[in-house]
Amino acid sequence: MGRMVAVRACERAGWNYYDSPILLDLVPELGVTMDDVDAFEAKSAAEGADLDALRKSAEYARIADAFRLAAERAIGEGPCLIHDRVSREFVEGLGKRCVVAMTYATDRPAMRVRAILTALCWAQ
Repeated sequence: MGRMVAVRACERAGWNYYDSPILLDLVPELGVTMDDVDAFEAKSAAEGADLDALRKSAEYARIADAFRLAAERAIGEGPCLIHDRVSREFVEGLGKRCVVAMTYATDRPAMRVRAILTALCWAQ
């Protein structure tokens, strides 16, 4: 539901909308695919996953770097909504202003993992 609301809001505001697949399309030269992202996120959601070790892995750095560069390119194109993959600190670090919206989700275990691994939502 969140994506649908975000897309509609962008249509009304005249902004560009970016989710993970669209962001990765902005950085084809880095070779990161949604299959890579999905596989990494599945590892991080696995019971007993060592989240600290995953955050220090080369795979994590490669994926986070791809999202970082893609977000910089997206933001450089003008007003936009980036769903799920940037932090306020990142955007403001580029000298841009932003609004952050959090939505409610019912899948608490997945929410906890994403909160712990926020670098995929933003590596600092």
